[in-house]
Amino acid sequence: MLVTTETRAGATAAAKDMSETVDRLGKAQQLHDALTKIAQQSEAQDADGRQADLVNTIAAQNEQIRGSGASGSNTFPELSEPHLVIDGKAGVEITTPATVHVASQQAAITTEGHIGIASGRSFFATVRDTLRLFAQTGPMHLVSAAGDIVLNALTKSIVARAQKQILLESEEILLRAHKFRVEVNGSFLNMDASGVVSGTTGKFTAFAAAHDLPGPKDQMVDLSPKKICVECMLKAARGGAALVPR
Repeated sequence: MLVTTETRAGATAAAKDMSETVDRLGKAQQLHDALTKIAQQSEAQDADGRQADLVNTIAAQNEQIRGSGASGSNTFPELSEPHLVIDGKAGVEITTPATVHVASQQAAITTEGHIGIASGRSFFATVRDTLRLFAQTGPMHLVSAAGDIVLNALTKSIVARAQKQILLESEEILLRAHKFRVEVNGSFLNMDASGVVSGTTGKFTAFAAAHDLPGPKDQMVDLSPKKICVECMLKAARGGAALVPR
């Protein structure tokens, strides 16, 4: 079914004619495909799945909406599958005083301009598989005005890479680990329970008003997980659900 506010002068076109609609859907699919490939080239996404599969699904749907070439027995080839197509020339608006729920096998949103989401309370995104974000030309900002920013890797590692510089600025920077290692172009510093070992292939210089070596002293490191329910995680894993700290 086609629901559209596109006009036809003299109503001379076929009932299912939707050339403008098909053109917009085609351009949106091309944009989605192009940006997906850029993300893949930048190693933000894999080349054989996820968003690339979604792009192919969009292309197949567009082909079903467009339909195959007309023939004697198929004068109006559009909508070869039972799609519901809504096209608002001036816009499409949905409003309700209650809740909007969109359910589907997959979902794709493509826009040539901006996407804005404003929430009067919280924003939740829970995914079972992978979460990947990619910005092609501009920066990425994550700002918390009144609370902490917390990054937790419950079973694996946190990896941060930058081509130029990684900058940490704060009134206090605290690093805790059972083992700590710094490597800088041949020089190194190792710290663990057995002691501190440093080495360099070049010159070692230490400036201070005084040098004191008073003797051994240690400080215990607490790296135990905080507020994680192991039983809840195991149940979630067995059920194929997302891991949720409790």
